[in-house]
Amino acid sequence: MSVSFLELGSADSAEAAANKVAHHVDQMLDNSDFFDRLTQNGTTPVSGLGEKFYIKGAPEFVPTRKLPIPGELQMQMNNIHSEFSMGFFTQINRVWVVIDNNLYMWNYETNDDLAFFDSSESAILKVALVSIKTGVFEANIQYGLVVGTISDICLYPVFDSEENGHTNINIDSKRCFKIALDGATVNDIAYTNSGRVFYTADDQLFEFVYEKQNGWFGTTNHKCRGVNQTASILGTIINLPFFGSSKEPLDQITVDRSRNLMYLLGRNGTISVWDLGVDDSSCSKYVNIPLSKIAHEALILTQFGHDEASFHNITSIQALEAHQSSALNLVATTAKGVRLYFSVSTGLQNGGLINGAKVIDKNRNQSSVRPQCLRVAHVRFAPGVTPTSVYGDGPAGVSVVYTNESMCVMATANRNTIFTFSNFFYPATQVFVESATECDITGHVWEIETVCRSKIKSRPPAGHLVDRVHPHPFYRSQLENTRRLLVCSSEGVFEFSQINAVEALREALFDGGVEGAATMQLWHKLGSTEVLILAFRILTSNTPIDERIRGKAEQIIYSLKESPEIVEQDRLADNSTWSPNDSSMAEWTHRMKTPLLSSTPRVEGRMTRYANSPFSPMLDVTLASAHGGNMKMSPSRRHDALFYYFSRLVAPVWNEAICEVVNNKQLKILFDPESFLLLKDEVQKLGVLMDDYRLVPNMEYGGYTANMTDKLNAEATSLERQSLMGLRKLIDATVETLSLWLLAFDYNIAAISSGMSPQVLPGFCSRRLVHLVSDGSNLNAELIRAMIKYFLGDEAGTKVLSESLRQMCPNLYSEDDACVTFAMEQLEAARKLGAGSARRRLVQTAVEMFKQSIGKVVLSSTCQQLAESVEDYEAIVELCLLRAAKDDPKQLALLAYKHGRNGSDAEMISAEKKRADCYSWKMGLTQRCAYLSHAILCAQSCKDSAVTANIDELRDRLDVANIQMRIKDTLDSRRHEEFIRKLDGPILSLQELLLQYVVPFKLHKIKLALLHCAGMYVEEHIFETWESIIQDEFITSHDEGSLCEKLANTIGELFAVYRDTKYFPREFIIRRILEIGSGGMSNEGSQNQRVVLPPTFYPHFCKRIDLTYCGFLKIASEEFRSGGDAWWTHNSRGQEYITKVVMKLTKTVIRELESGPPTVSRRSTARECLTHILPFIRRACDVAATLPLQNLGNELTALQNRLSEFSN
Repeated sequence: MSVSFLELGSADSAEAAANKVAHHVDQMLDNSDFFDRLTQNGTTPVSGLGEKFYIKGAPEFVPTRKLPIPGELQMQMNNIHSEFSMGFFTQINRVWVVIDNNLYMWNYETNDDLAFFDSSESAILKVALVSIKTGVFEANIQYGLVVGTISDICLYPVFDSEENGHTNINIDSKRCFKIALDGATVNDIAYTNSGRVFYTADDQLFEFVYEKQNGWFGTTNHKCRGVNQTASILGTIINLPFFGSSKEPLDQITVDRSRNLMYLLGRNGTISVWDLGVDDSSCSKYVNIPLSKIAHEALILTQFGHDEASFHNITSIQALEAHQSSALNLVATTAKGVRLYFSVSTGLQNGGLINGAKVIDKNRNQSSVRPQCLRVAHVRFAPGVTPTSVYGDGPAGVSVVYTNESMCVMATANRNTIFTFSNFFYPATQVFVESATECDITGHVWEIETVCRSKIKSRPPAGHLVDRVHPHPFYRSQLENTRRLLVCSSEGVFEFSQINAVEALREALFDGGVEGAATMQLWHKLGSTEVLILAFRILTSNTPIDERIRGKAEQIIYSLKESPEIVEQDRLADNSTWSPNDSSMAEWTHRMKTPLLSSTPRVEGRMTRYANSPFSPMLDVTLASAHGGNMKMSPSRRHDALFYYFSRLVAPVWNEAICEVVNNKQLKILFDPESFLLLKDEVQKLGVLMDDYRLVPNMEYGGYTANMTDKLNAEATSLERQSLMGLRKLIDATVETLSLWLLAFDYNIAAISSGMSPQVLPGFCSRRLVHLVSDGSNLNAELIRAMIKYFLGDEAGTKVLSESLRQMCPNLYSEDDACVTFAMEQLEAARKLGAGSARRRLVQTAVEMFKQSIGKVVLSSTCQQLAESVEDYEAIVELCLLRAAKDDPKQLALLAYKHGRNGSDAEMISAEKKRADCYSWKMGLTQRCAYLSHAILCAQSCKDSAVTANIDELRDRLDVANIQMRIKDTLDSRRHEEFIRKLDGPILSLQELLLQYVVPFKLHKIKLALLHCAGMYVEEHIFETWESIIQDEFITSHDEGSLCEKLANTIGELFAVYRDTKYFPREFIIRRILEIGSGGMSNEGSQNQRVVLPPTFYPHFCKRIDLTYCGFLKIASEEFRSGGDAWWTHNSRGQEYITKVVMKLTKTVIRELESGPPTVSRRSTARECLTHILPFIRRACDVAATLPLQNLGNELTALQNRLSEFSN
């Protein structure tokens, strides 16, 4: 391990378990690159020669179904004239077939929904389903169909439609991008994540550039062009002179969408590398490597031990993305089944060794993965190459290939067999081992694909970063559906299912039980820890098939007679940190509780090796030092299996932030809530499993013993128990944290977080899930407080929220909280009474309730109220002493006070601090807001009317406190330290806040909130406040762009708060913005002219305040006609400005009318708009109008004619 678990806290704490899991997940990701095992950490350039690399046993892929070609389509296939091809669109679950100039598709999941596309006039040579650029079509259109024919290449939008509960795929042939090919022949098509499309035609690479352009009056034009990327020699960064200049058709394109790299394969075997730029906005050829050089490099790696012809005739290339490997970038497969792995870096990347040191980055920057070369990094031979191989009939004449980081599937010509090589069952071997399976098919193979859906997806990295390598598929299978292999042939679609580990164990238990041959073979292949994990998966499953073998899975849990031990570190095996193939056959059979092995003595033939666990609990320092510091805990397989099970569940999200801040004022969850819900359920099942099968052992005490071995064994058992207790606590904390955030999402987390202090929000997005679970109680409490604040005024909603929190988050929100709130209500009732027996009884009742839940009592506010309101100082003393005794049960602080403290005893210092806190009555404003919110929630959930009577007063108090918090945050600077200190204390009255802070510091927006909170409506004061708010935005803006953004955001935010109240005078705001925005005024104390608000601002402004365009025109028209002292009635520039604004809004109305169908409402809208623009037309056509105004009048007249057409 790279860090000591001595740093991870005590063995039984949830925080220690969380940190172990976090460290383990990070280490797992750092060691997930299959390059390390393929090349044995960069030391072996060749593999596949020998029987240790391939294992041929039980089939790993089994046929599940064959989907024949639909009968209607078979009839068309009998009439083929020139073109026929097939393939998959896995993004939309479709098989496609091209027959001459027609394209047919059907759903391979349901084997129905046969559809055809017949808009092509020429024979189709190539088709591809690509991602669409943002903004070209509607937001719901994600894909486009690219069709390459003998004469042109076209792009059509593809969209979904639902009919009778079924999803149909539609291709819009009317909105088409088309580029003529001028006699060239399309060979291949590819795309990037951003929607760029590339295609090869003969020996040239083109980019299909398509875009949307807005025309006059809101019309939309689609324009496209083909850009020849190979036309200029400047496009090549590295160009070796001996490559020659002969033209070579480009047959294949493969794109690494994670690194923005593209690779091209020529017909003669030449491979070229193209760099698409850090942000996928450029395209330049980096290097061109001919087949002769590739074959020569491969021959050198094999030390000239093979015929160079084995590396000729490359039939397929496939890019390896960043999540598959960080050191390898491309794999090419030859006709003889040899896989050539390429790298575009001169040195090894993440996961490799540079100068003997491990290079580990979390997420590499895009700029660091730009191509530096193209070199053969490894050669992988197919089985059957060596003369003595048992696979004498290996793949030859390979025609179609699918390959990724753990699987390779090859189809050969003239054979009804495909070869599958999979590393799935061998994730931890020292060398890259693959199982070999031959699958029978019929017909000519056109394409091979795999389909697998992840239930919990990891968060994609930021745009300037590349993804880390994902864990091995074996470890991801716990969160993935069964991987399916799809083969498209001329006879139909053949589907094969990959047998995953849990299915293999399930079949083995059905066949022979726990001690059957199949189970033993699987146990030997995977190891004890992995088999235990698979048994856990069966026991947590709810499927009927697993119910039948639940008893056999239980046997596996108790089949190992293994106990934790404390051993010397040199006896620990050096295993993988993810989950090792941890035992040999001899070791695990000795641990099986079979009758024979339990009753027959056996002799150890060699020294036993113990598992080196990444979850090993720490040893006591004195115990470790007594043996020279060379001792370490070796936990049981059951202990590690539970930790591995939990780690694999949470791996995609554990070390990631789960939210981000949007617009500096709202939180947004970064993960799919459905994934969080599934994760919560799976983690909860693990907790139930640990409880039902008592996987946390009971404490055992065997009495005193002088035998050192017995002492070590007892210590090991105790440590393992504490570690499992920590895991069990961590499971509960994880479930509660996920439940809280899911609840916040359901109640609109964006709106909830808007009520939080802006200073708190960065804390959420900077904390990973592991921290929110293990030590994020303060942030979780802040989220609960914000949820309470969000539901103020909604009695029913608050009650439901309280019940949900108590049920799903009992540790974050407990019954004691409600008890303390009820006691505070009793104390408040006592304060309102005069001195007497009734008051004493209420105070006594409140104090007794405080004592019952002393751990939840906030001493500072409680003691202050006892002192100021009821003057019960004896109760203050009792509560403080009781809380101090609870926080310092060993009375260490008293001992330090009486006898002094020697040295720096951490425990004693902590006790002294807790004692001191018990006597501190000071409380900051943030705490006051939090406790008020909590009190409101608890009071609303209480059924006693005496408690709920004062809820309105608590709400008013919280509203005032929030205004005071806003003032404090606004003035938060070194110049105002004295004011900040006063504000960060008791809650002041609204009058004090207004006179002492709001008015002197000109806090106009807060003044509006204060007036609203006080319920004080004086039109003059409201108008004056809004005037100041608008003037501030114009004064502080220095350019047109910042003015538009700031003004729209300010008005929009205030509209969201006051939209349905008199505190948002819409007409007054619009009049003032029009007048001030037209210019002609100077900044205060300055001669600089104020920035003029552009007319383009107003359509966006209307949307922010939920006002129709006609509504705005009505207000502008009434203001223009009323005259008065408005600036534009006496100033020609003002008249020109308001006329431009009206013209901009009128154009926007016309654009909307053109895009909608003819209806009665459209005619009424046009007539209403005509009515509102007539005063401006009359004024502009007046003979006294200026020439610019007359020109504007002519344009308005044209718009009037257009509106008249719509109104008829």
